[in-house]
Formats: sequence, structure tokens, C-alpha cells
Amino acid sequence: MTDIKLSESESESENHQVQQIREPAMEMMNDYARTGDITGLYTSIKSNPRLLKGMDKIQFIHTPLHEAAAHGQTSFALEILNLMPSFGKKLNPQGLSPLHVALEHKKIKTAKSLLKMDKQLVRVKGKDGFTPLHFAAKIASNDDELEILADFLHECPESILDLSSKLQTAVHVALECNSNESPRLLLNWLTRTSKESVLAVEDLDGNTALHTAVQYDRHQEVRVLVKLVKLNPKNGSGQTPLDIAKEYPTETAKTLIRAGARKANQLPTLESKGQYLRSDATTYEDLFRGYYFTYKDFVLNLRHDIMVVAVLIATATYQAVLQPPGGIYQPDSNGHLAMSDAPISHISGVAGKMVMKSRDYRHFMPANTAAFTLSIAMILLVLQGQPSNIFLLLCLMFLTYSYLSAMNIISNSGALSKSMFVTCWSVIGTAFGIKLLFTFVKALVDEVWWMPRLNVKFSNKILDRNAGRWLQNNIPILRRLTQQYHLIKY
Repeated sequence: MTDIKLSESESESENHQVQQIREPAMEMMNDYARTGDITGLYTSIKSNPRLLKGMDKIQFIHTPLHEAAAHGQTSFALEILNLMPSFGKKLNPQGLSPLHVALEHKKIKTAKSLLKMDKQLVRVKGKDGFTPLHFAAKIASNDDELEILADFLHECPESILDLSSKLQTAVHVALECNSNESPRLLLNWLTRTSKESVLAVEDLDGNTALHTAVQYDRHQEVRVLVKLVKLNPKNGSGQTPLDIAKEYPTETAKTLIRAGARKANQLPTLESKGQYLRSDATTYEDLFRGYYFTYKDFVLNLRHDIMVVAVLIATATYQAVLQPPGGIYQPDSNGHLAMSDAPISHISGVAGKMVMKSRDYRHFMPANTAAFTLSIAMILLVLQGQPSNIFLLLCLMFLTYSYLSAMNIISNSGALSKSMFVTCWSVIGTAFGIKLLFTFVKALVDEVWWMPRLNVKFSNKILDRNAGRWLQNNIPILRRLTQQYHLIKY
């Protein structure tokens, strides 16, 4: 009962506010907005200081900013936006923001000026969930309108991720309209900014950009898309782009076939998300999950400390193998064992070999090598899983090889050195493989800039062919690890 009374009270309050803004002062302010009279604006504010604030409390209202945007009164619009920044995101009863209105009335200068004042206005959702970017992609047909579309992308690149009420990106919307230029502009921008992953976004019917381009027979765009996206995604009806193209035999179908597209019934049946979650976890997934959580909960918190200590250990142990206790027998100018003035009757070593006895070597060298190996393995695992760090991983592998080579050269025990060589390489190789796999899966799932196109080529050229189908049916390890990473990465 109390809630009902509160609701009625709020309704009465809003009605009162509506009545207030319908006063002659409000009508006069709209007149000022149409003519761009800034002096008149402040006259209205002086007469009714709460006028703008009262308008702001109403959810859907046609503000003076809408009016100024519709008539291209840029200076007035910026003055209002400066006084009431919230007006920039206010929707009128038609579900349009001031920036939408400026685009609708083709007031490009006003739209650009509003954009400069607040870049986030590009992301305001109006009717049908359309942002100004969606709206610009739909209406852009001449140079000025294409320029404002480019400005939106340049000033607010994250707006490309916004979805309409039908879960469509601006690319979907552009492909559905008759303009030939806005889809090309959007596709070129996505390519040059390495954001091709946006093209894989599915709308309400499960259609990607390629499905939409085929459905609307956008042949030129299809020719570009087959190089940027996977050719055989299935939409909500289980159709691939080629299935849709076959319903309307055109040049588009031939383009898809030449690129290697397949019908849905020609593709391998892959495990769905629901099937994956109903299946038992494999040993590979358990190991991967254990490594990931250990890495996340322990290593990330202590990364700096672990790295410092591991580097110190690696440096000390590497130096120890080059200059072991007791030193190394030195050769003379002829390559023979150097002789000094000291008694040397007890010396029986070989030039370039360790001075220490074999018994001491069997205690010192395994411990030193174990410390070096584990420190290198820890550095491998602690390094951030960025693809660019692969070069650092390779450097560590070469460092390990140089250590083992030095150990073999000065060794007093060939059998012991050989066993340590094999053991060390096994540990380092395992750590390197784990890190490499984790880095690759992370890059694949997080879509590092160079991965989407590589992923597309791998899918189109290998996975969807005969060999790829056999690979997916018989060796699904990587796919399952990718699905596992999707579940735990956040």
C-alpha cells in the first residue's frame, strides 16, 4: 500500500514538473533554441532558475538541446550541453538523443561539435537500441555523412561493440541498408584496427556479418568478408552462409564456394557448450585448471618476488658452472696442462677440466644444476603469458643449453653429466611446453591482435576440410582446453 502511495506521489510530482516546463518560459526557450539566441537562453534561466533542472527530472522529454540540434544551432547546443551535460544523453519521446536528432536532420557540423564535447554521446542507446553509430551506419550515403561515421569510430572506437535491441552491431545495420560505402568504411576500419572479431558477433537470429551480407546479396562485401571471418558459422536456424546463398543462386554463392565454404551438413558435428558441461573433465583439463589457478592465485601475487629470486639463483648457478670451486686446469700456449713453479707431482688432470675430484663433483654439480633448472623453469612459468614474450622464452632455452654445454665441457663424469643433461632438458622442456600452450590458448581466447586472422585461416583452410574434421573428432584436446579457459578466465 505504501509503494502504491509513493508511486502516485511520484506521478503527481512528475505531472507537476511537466506543467512547470509547459509554461511560456519553456516555449520561449525552444524559440531561442531554434534561432540560436544564447542571450535569450539566460533570460529564461533568470526568469525560472529551476526550469532546466525540472526538465532533467523527466525521463523522456524534448529538450532545448534536441531543438537546437534539429535546427543546426551549434553554438546554442554547446552552451546548453555545457550547462546541463545530462541533456546530451536525454531521450525525447521518439527515443532519440540530441546527437540522433542532429544526424536525422543532417546537421553534420552540430553532430561533430557535440561529439567533441562528449565522446560518450556516441554510445547513447535510443529507439531499437540504436546508438548514433548505428544510426550513422544506416543513413550514411554522402561524403559528409561518411565523415561523421568515421569520426565516431575514431573518437569512440569502443562504440563498435554496442549492440542494438536485435543484438546487431553497426556492421549488421550497414549491411542491411542500401549504401555501398558505409559497410566498406566499417570493414576497412575493423581490418586496420585489428578488430575483426566484431564480425563474428551474432545477432538475435544468430547471424554473423557474413550471414547478413549473403542474405542481402552484398557481393562486394562478401568478397572482403571471406578473407576476414570464418566461412562456416551456423546461425540460429543451423544454416551456414552457403546454405543461405544456395536459396538465392547468385554470384555470392560462387564466391563462397571458391573460398572453401561448406553447407551445414558437410561440417563435423562438434560438442556444444551444454554437451561439454555434461561430459566428464579430462586429465588434461584437470592439469590445465590446476596450473591456471596456481598461476593466478599464487604466482600473480608474488610474481615480482619470485622473478627477482629466480633470476638471482640462475645468475649464481650459471656463474658457478663456469667457475667451479677449485677452478679449471689451465692450458699452456701449446694446449697442454700449464705447469707452475709449485709442486705439481699430484696433478693428473686434463686442461679445460674441473680441478675438483669426481667425488666432490657428484655432490656439487647435481645440486647446482637442479637449482639452475628449477629457477629457469620458474622464470618460464612466471613470465606474463603474452605472445611477445615467446622471444624471452626462447632466450631462456638457449641460456639453458649454454649452461649444459659448459657443464659437459668441464665435466669429470661423463655418465653423470649426461643424466643431468637429459633430466634438465626434460624439466625445462615441460615448463616451456606448458607456458607455450597456455600462451597460445590465452591469445586465441582473448583474441590478441594477431590471432583472429590466424584463427580464421586455420579454421577455413584446415579445420573445415577433411583432415580438420578428423582432427576435431579424434584430437579435441585444444578445443576442450579452450572451453575450460572460457569458464575460468574471469
